[in-house]
Amino acid sequence: MQIPDTSTLSLPMHPTQIYDLIFCLIIWLLVYLTRKTWKASGIRFLFAILCYTIFRFVNEFFRDSSMIGQFGETFLEIKIVQWMIFGATSIIAFILVYRETRMQTKSCQVVEKHQINFHREFILFLSVPLFLTLTYNQLAPFEILTLNFFMILLLSVYFYNIYFKIITPQLRWIYPLFLLFSLLTMSQMNVEKADKISNKGNKGWFSINAFGSAGSYPEKHFDCNGNVTEILKRNYSTVGAGVSYHYKPTVNRHLTISTNIYSDADRSNELNEASYQSTAFNLMASYSSKYAGGTLGLSVGSWEGTANEYIPIIGLWVGRKDNMFMEANLMTDYHLMGPVGGLQVGIGSGFGQLDHSLGRVGLSIMPGIGLFGDKGYVLGGYFTGDIQIKDKFTLKPSLFVGREFGGSLGLQVHMGKGRWKSKAESRNYQ
Repeated sequence: MQIPDTSTLSLPMHPTQIYDLIFCLIIWLLVYLTRKTWKASGIRFLFAILCYTIFRFVNEFFRDSSMIGQFGETFLEIKIVQWMIFGATSIIAFILVYRETRMQTKSCQVVEKHQINFHREFILFLSVPLFLTLTYNQLAPFEILTLNFFMILLLSVYFYNIYFKIITPQLRWIYPLFLLFSLLTMSQMNVEKADKISNKGNKGWFSINAFGSAGSYPEKHFDCNGNVTEILKRNYSTVGAGVSYHYKPTVNRHLTISTNIYSDADRSNELNEASYQSTAFNLMASYSSKYAGGTLGLSVGSWEGTANEYIPIIGLWVGRKDNMFMEANLMTDYHLMGPVGGLQVGIGSGFGQLDHSLGRVGLSIMPGIGLFGDKGYVLGGYFTGDIQIKDKFTLKPSLFVGREFGGSLGLQVHMGKGRWKSKAESRNYQ
């Protein structure tokens, strides 16, 4: 962003990303070649971190620091971030030398197999989210993604070691197999004359829906050259209601036709920024079978001051809805959750049942940073569920977790008698 668009040439620039990639490969090679040199536990990991901090200190001389604010300023001709790296390097080097020297003094003794100190390991694990919280605004998106990946990986290794610590060797593989068997067989049934039509019972019912949501997201403003000029915080909220008709021709098939009307408010705290009040309604049909299902529909209304816009509603899931399934949704949850429900990709489970309580978790993409025009997108995780209460009420809580937060709550009241029954009679066997 420092070279004008009218320039035909520029001064040579250091490809620091390539330097980073090459040196990470060199670190891997150094750790491999010295793997038998280190005696203390965890030293190879510390050695890798030490090598990277040394490299990062040198690489900062070639990196542009205009994007990290005060950390890019200099003191005694050295950047503040380099002083921080130097301090971290000194601490890591001291720990490495101390632990390795201490282990060398015990080399003549019989060393028992290393036992993991779970309290120490958990405290070390907490340092990752603490570092991520303190440096969130100074890190690049890819660095944040990398830290989150390693945080999940470390947590998985931690629980893996706890499991092997508390479970006896004879039962370590029996428990997972038992849980897998239970998951695959829960709520299974043998159907006797599965599609035999009965003249009794209710096959359809209505439900009334009410919902609301609130949250926030960042909005970036750009100049004509694509440079970021400011970042504003915008707040959104939705409120609405609707009605649905449910039809169950068989046990494993469920058709829902619903329509909702809702109001979506999108405003900024800045006085000179525009705020939007949108009103829309949708009509959609959802169909579920035993192994797949989907949603199709259309949302009509005003969006950011533009009237009579038509937006498609598309959803798809595959798998076992009672056990585990994968889903991808476009605008299917927007009326309930607001911008968080715009685009979702994730997994879910019915916890052993087809049409009652349901849990879903995955990645949500909501407006925010420069991909779709001026608004763009913000990545985050969504957690949502359908909680069945006495067959008459369904509670629909949801949460969006990312750089910004949001949440919603919906309530569905089922009318009539014979709810959740199908027209096809079946006989269940425990």
